[in-house]
Amino acid sequence: MATGQVNRVASSHGACMNKTPELPRIPNAEKALIFVIFSMLFVIRLFVTARLSQLGVFEQYNVFFDADPNQYVSAISDGWSFGRSVHPAFALLLNVPTRALDFVAAYLGIISPGTIRSVAPMVAAPLFSCLGGLWWWAASWRAGFSIPARIAGVLFFQLSFSETVFSVLPESYALSGALFSALLFLSVKAAQDPNTLNSKWVRIQWLALACLMSGVTVTNGFLCIAVWVSIRFEKKWPRRAITEGVIAAGILGGAIVTMVAADRFVYQLPKDTHQTSVEDISKWTQSGISSVLDRAAGIPASYVASVFSPGVEKIPNVLAQPNHHHQYGFGLESNSKSQSLMVLGWLAIGALAARLLQQRSCPIILRAIGAVLISNGILHSFFGTETFLYSQHWLPFLTFAMILPVSKSVSWRSNAILLILVFTTLALSLHAWIGMFEILNSAFQATSYPR
Repeated sequence: MATGQVNRVASSHGACMNKTPELPRIPNAEKALIFVIFSMLFVIRLFVTARLSQLGVFEQYNVFFDADPNQYVSAISDGWSFGRSVHPAFALLLNVPTRALDFVAAYLGIISPGTIRSVAPMVAAPLFSCLGGLWWWAASWRAGFSIPARIAGVLFFQLSFSETVFSVLPESYALSGALFSALLFLSVKAAQDPNTLNSKWVRIQWLALACLMSGVTVTNGFLCIAVWVSIRFEKKWPRRAITEGVIAAGILGGAIVTMVAADRFVYQLPKDTHQTSVEDISKWTQSGISSVLDRAAGIPASYVASVFSPGVEKIPNVLAQPNHHHQYGFGLESNSKSQSLMVLGWLAIGALAARLLQQRSCPIILRAIGAVLISNGILHSFFGTETFLYSQHWLPFLTFAMILPVSKSVSWRSNAILLILVFTTLALSLHAWIGMFEILNSAFQATSYPR
């Protein structure tokens, strides 16, 4: 990102982010507890993933909220030809290392050939979800959250409905969520001292993260740049932030072209391989969408639904084939309570914004959070038929914002709020999963046959 004038403006309030922070030492007991939490989460997620695979969920499209696990199992194990323009380096990032590790392990006689390639799709989402949780916890530590806020916050993030769903599905979203958590960590560091963004090494870190994010989902890298611009933007020097953003976007565009070319070279794609076009995207996006305004009005409801699960609705799986077990899937967009949820979403977002602005303690990190939520709100007002599918793109920042108002206090009142958040997300997520497994189990039994 382009060199600009030194940012002389840092937060003068000092209650949320210190200009030159003195990071507290993390207690060994907290490290041990975090290790136990993520070990348990990883094992539970592996168990759920294995059960979903046994039920045949990963053999078809759209069982979960318009997700395509069958394509991503293939992408991680074998490489793929689906959605390459939207996910230009997903196969390169995961399939190439998986193949290499499988080859080396088989060559050394440790395992039989193909073992790692068959296991990797099942392990990827639980692993990336835990990695994202660790980045979130590190961000809360850098931000100076109290120990109760760090522990309860990471549980709140990991038990939110979106995280429970995409931590067990072979999809791109677990990796997207982990990268957004890394972006949150870099944003917190920058908010503590914006002058560090003048460092060449820090700029390289941000550009590398933007390229990784675009490699997984092409729009996410540009969201990373939007966060950079929001942090750098000052009334005295708006041109600097805009110039840096334009230059970074140009570099990212070149990186995307390079990733697409590398993808075609590595997988030797024939010239007639169909690439997703603007026309294809437009047709897919507009299907089932009444209007952009209606979609925009429902975005806050999607934010709330990604954290606190509403009643999950059973809907027809329009892409199911006659030989598929699951002719029905799950959705939120057509939920009968969507209007109430939309109103609740606007109220919740408004109350959270008012609370944070009232503190006036961390304007820079608030700009970063706002950039992520607003950018996603605008993007998904136009793009995607099941908005919940993209919830990993905002969940790390949204949950961080929700913990922020009580992040410093260690009073019984703030601890009670933290416990309520944790147990509410746990109860709602469990309720949703129990209902979904009842449907999956019955559908599988009704269509299963002797093998």
